[in-house]
Amino acid sequence: MAGGGRFGPPTAPPGLTAADTALSDHLGYEAFAAGYVTAMRVSLLVSAAVLAVAALCCPLLKGRARYRHL
Repeated sequence: MAGGGRFGPPTAPPGLTAADTALSDHLGYEAFAAGYVTAMRVSLLVSAAVLAVAALCCPLLKGRARYRHL
């Protein structure tokens, strides 16, 4: 279990052979990496979409400011 800012795949349970431990470590790493990359991709796309919408709204706000000063 990850804790205290440590992120990584789980460790293999005790009592496994060396081959089973290596396989467990490899599968744990692959599952963790796939989940982490998927989560980061979604976070990046959402933040890019918010930034694009904000940039498209800037001319609308600038146009309103001209009429307030008249």
